[in-house]
Amino acid sequence: MNALPGCHITLEPRYVRQEGNLRPFQAATLEALAGTARLVFLEAPVGAGKSHLLRPFLAGALERPLVLTFPTKILMQAQVGLLRREFPRASHWPDSPQSAPSLTIFEYSTDALVRFLRQNPDLATVDRSQLLKAILERHGWQCRKNLLVTTPDVLYLIQQNCYRSSHWLTAMLHRPVVFFDEFHLYTNLRAFAPLVEWLLDVLQATVVFLSATPTSNADLDRLKERFPTLVIPFAESAGDSKDVCFNHPLDLQVVPCVYTKPEVLLETLRRVLPLLAKPCAIIFDSVFRLRHLEPRLRRAFPGFAFFEYSGMKHDRIPFSENTVVLGTSSIEVGVEMPIKSLITEAAFWTSAIQRLGRVGRREPGQAILLTRRNLEPYLGGRSCFDRGQFEREVLQEGLGERMGGTSLVAGEMFRGDSRPFLVVDHRTHDLFPYTEAVFSMFEIEPSFCQNWRRLTMAEKKGCLREEFEARSEQIDEVLLRDRLIPFWGVVTGRLRQTYEPVFAQEAEGGLQIRVGAGGLGGSFFFDDEEESA
Repeated sequence: MNALPGCHITLEPRYVRQEGNLRPFQAATLEALAGTARLVFLEAPVGAGKSHLLRPFLAGALERPLVLTFPTKILMQAQVGLLRREFPRASHWPDSPQSAPSLTIFEYSTDALVRFLRQNPDLATVDRSQLLKAILERHGWQCRKNLLVTTPDVLYLIQQNCYRSSHWLTAMLHRPVVFFDEFHLYTNLRAFAPLVEWLLDVLQATVVFLSATPTSNADLDRLKERFPTLVIPFAESAGDSKDVCFNHPLDLQVVPCVYTKPEVLLETLRRVLPLLAKPCAIIFDSVFRLRHLEPRLRRAFPGFAFFEYSGMKHDRIPFSENTVVLGTSSIEVGVEMPIKSLITEAAFWTSAIQRLGRVGRREPGQAILLTRRNLEPYLGGRSCFDRGQFEREVLQEGLGERMGGTSLVAGEMFRGDSRPFLVVDHRTHDLFPYTEAVFSMFEIEPSFCQNWRRLTMAEKKGCLREEFEARSEQIDEVLLRDRLIPFWGVVTGRLRQTYEPVFAQEAEGGLQIRVGAGGLGGSFFFDDEEESA
């Protein structure tokens, strides 16, 4: 850990009080939901048990629809798994519907729909805008306790009337309790505050916001003035060594590093990676940078087993003493991995706090924080910190403003504002869905499919098999997903040397993509469906 310049710090363990089966902030949240508050904000550190308050809430006398939203499908699936273990008699759609259940858990995501359509091919031809209604009419709410687990995208699509059955769905979800887990990820989206306002005004919802790093904006502040609001702090729940430890001690080194320069970052990783306990995770701000460095790291460390966990690819990870996970922001929210050490880029305080919360969950851990800013003035010469104090006084103060050029390459958060493509990586031969941001990262080859939306199902199957050499199982999966959320086209290419801005605009007859300032990096057009379709 002393192989690099920088400040060596010990972060002390953090504890939470437990009173019976509940922690004080959990009890306060449940009490708030029984009261008159329409907006409830809960701030609690990573690992303190925010998500666990759902269990006693569901176990109570719940007679209102409950909507749980999560920012990633992996986090959603993890929470569904926990709920199924907690409530074994629950009916879970689509995998284990049961008669006379104590609770109906309806998991609504593209992955869940694909699993359902495999089992029910007769519904594969149903118009996609009617599919949700058809499923709910067939499997429906089966008891008085009903839980919809999804992403904010689905609520956004209902609000925007993107489903023909949107009015029916709105009526079904009357007076729900809606949870936004890791809501800080949405506050910078223009559509988020209007979505919350629609939930409050039209659905008459109670909305609960959960985050270890809460942020706000003027539009959310306006809603707080309009509606009864309760903010639940963590301070009264903080414990000491006789209580429950949820953050173990962390051996941390803060290292100045211009990590946006690949050669600088690679040299830093070469020096420090062999010294850290494994399994280890390396979190990049950009999947573009991850993809550039991944093959070079494999060559530099042939004895380590590298796995990717990003918006482009989720490898199955066998954690062992030589495992290194290369990830992006996909790791930083709610994903629990048995890692012993962490290396992370740190551009903004929310990401830094969330990422450091991934290590030291089960035992003492090691971490290296790479930063382009000078944090020494905020450290004040101290070498030991209370974890909360370090987050407030060093990370939040020192990394309180975003640095230019550090935005994540992930497209828009709400799917209705992004354009899906099917991508073939020329180097790895990976086949994966992605947004128009792929044009920022890949040099697209001339053989792209621009008329995908006008092809028949048989023609699409032939295109994938013959032109893009996709395997049969990949083709079946792709065509099911395309049925749910149609791709604009299929592209193949190699990773660019430099990231380029992309401008996408729907024009008459299709979608126009321009790469670089003035379209100097290339221009592409993709046909929309024919008007008769």
